Amino acid sequence: MNVKLFILTVINFVLIFIALLMIAGCMHDNKVLRGYNEQVQKSVLEIRKETDETQAQVRQVKTNSDIVLRIVTEGMFLEEEK
Repeated sequence: MNVKLFILTVINFVLIFIALLMIAGCMHDNKVLRGYNEQVQKSVLEIRKETDETQAQVRQVKTNSDIVLRIVTEGMFLEEEK
């Protein structure tokens, strides 16, 4: 009877050890994924910043082209009126 109890106790400890290893593995994966998530967030913020800068440049070019277009069209109208 004592041998069976000993074997069951050993099996229980082995199962508890395996469960603890699995929990530790999950916690490690969580930590790794959290770090990966932070890197992705930094990348997304950099991309948003670059996109905002590009959009600002596009708006500036559009504004400049509108100004040039107005100057050119006003000049053409002035030439046609003469």
